[in-house]
Amino acid sequence: FSYSSPEKNLKFSAELNAYQADVNQEAQKLGSSTNNASFYSAESKKYYDWAQLEVSSYMKNNSKMISMAMANQATAQ
Repeated sequence: FSYSSPEKNLKFSAELNAYQADVNQEAQKLGSSTNNASFYSAESKKYYDWAQLEVSSYMKNNSKMISMAMANQATAQ
C-alpha cells in the first residue's frame, strides 16, 4: 500500500483547478449564448408580428387596388 507524494497531490490539485476553470468558462459561454438566443428570438418575433400587421393593414387599405391588379393580371394571361 503506497501513499501519494505531496508533489503528486499538488500536481493533481493544479490540474483539477485548471480543468474546473475550463469547465466554468465553457458554462459561461453556454449561458451567454442561451441569453443571446432568447433575446434575438424575442426580437425576431416582435419584427415578424410587426411586418405581418403592416401587410394586413396594406391589404385592408388597398383591397380595391389589389383586386384590380389581380384582375388585370388574370386577363393578361
